[in-house]
Amino acid sequence: LPISAMYTLKELCGDVLKKRGPLTGPGKGPEDYVEVWDCYNRYCTALFNEKKGLNTTNFCKMGWVIERRRQTGKNVCRPYFLLAESFCKGFGVEAPKGPSIPEKDFCPFEELNFSKAAIKYSTKMTKDQMFSGLRYLVQGIGEAAAKGMTVCIEFEQGRLIIQERKPRFASAGTC
Repeated sequence: LPISAMYTLKELCGDVLKKRGPLTGPGKGPEDYVEVWDCYNRYCTALFNEKKGLNTTNFCKMGWVIERRRQTGKNVCRPYFLLAESFCKGFGVEAPKGPSIPEKDFCPFEELNFSKAAIKYSTKMTKDQMFSGLRYLVQGIGEAAAKGMTVCIEFEQGRLIIQERKPRFASAGTC
């Protein structure tokens, strides 16, 4: 598919702005929502670099799963991404099928903390703006997927692609 046929962060931020209005005051454009997404990504990346994951309630879980290699005796961490069941059900997105991974095989996850996100990873967003902005963006992603659009949203760890309501995550470097 050509990139122009995809629903990307640019369209998402524009649509959310039209529907919800600016986060930080009148006359603001989509940059508020871009800042929320960038802040969310900086948070994810900081945890990723510590071999930790981030659980974003009603959206996704992103982190590391430990693959135990018997032949070499060395464990390998590989990126992990899973859309929340509530997101899939709410927007008619197919829940990924696959073997369930035992809890012990994951590196630790942290619950998304909006205060921490705003204070540590943004210079201008408040906790409430982070909360509302991310909620609106996640809703926008879900609504686009529910309409059958091809959604392609970039994360620093890779990209989420939802095509014909089937999600997949292409980790950075694997597209």
